[in-house]
Amino acid sequence: MIRLAVRLLTRYSHVNWALADQAMISGVNFLTGILLARYLGIEEFGRFTLAWMAVLFVNSIQHAAINSPMMSIGPKQPETEAPAYYGAIIVQQIFFSCAAFALLYAGVRLSGAAFPEWRVEGLALPLAVAALGFQFQDFLRRYFFTRGRGAAAFANDAVRYLGQIGVLIWLFLTFGDAMDSAKVMWVIAILAAVAAVSGAFFVERVEVSAVTLRKTTFHHWRFSSLTVRKREQMITQLSLMTSAELLGVRDTLESWSLLCIDHLDVLASIGASSRPETEKVVTASKVSG
Repeated sequence: MIRLAVRLLTRYSHVNWALADQAMISGVNFLTGILLARYLGIEEFGRFTLAWMAVLFVNSIQHAAINSPMMSIGPKQPETEAPAYYGAIIVQQIFFSCAAFALLYAGVRLSGAAFPEWRVEGLALPLAVAALGFQFQDFLRRYFFTRGRGAAAFANDAVRYLGQIGVLIWLFLTFGDAMDSAKVMWVIAILAAVAAVSGAFFVERVEVSAVTLRKTTFHHWRFSSLTVRKREQMITQLSLMTSAELLGVRDTLESWSLLCIDHLDVLASIGASSRPETEKVVTASKVSG
């Protein structure tokens, strides 16, 4: 029975680990929200929610600039070039996380000085550290999925999320009213840091190259920005661009555009085979008319 379970998990590892991972994260986040609303009270829970929105905002920028391009471009990298590519991504992540840490810390401190009634001075450091750990751990889980290591991603998320909910339950039951937003953020920061540090030991060999870093940064910037041009929007209307023109700009396009260009012969054959049928229908409609 155990061998059968292992064989099934291995056979369907990508789907099973991805679904299990998302179910675990969603469940823990749901339970965490209930715990915080129940034990922090309305006012303190509102402060935590508003502060955490800053973390989510920074994380959305990280996802667009680093994670999303990595998960689209990373699997296409040859194994000989993968160490340099992922090394460049890790360097990007370090710089981005440090910048986000500084901006969040300074932003909360300035907000506290400008609006003392908000009482957010005590959230500056725990919020910035929580954002730092959150970003590194989220980067690692997506790195593992990109490399086809769903089990490692699930294990890394389990360390963070299951540990987080367990520690929060214990703290709320033990200390109750002594808990506040700052302490909750410290819990999130510590568990995220533990998961990030432990997960770092399972990162595959990487290399750091200035040339690859510059090339990857430019590629990610182009990927995350609006790159759809006027002529690309009409790429299916091949009369606008010849085959030679499309092949000439292939490296500047992304996603489905590449699929169309790489299979121009198939598209052409489909169009040619359907043309006689279309002409027959048109001719028959003229005759019947």
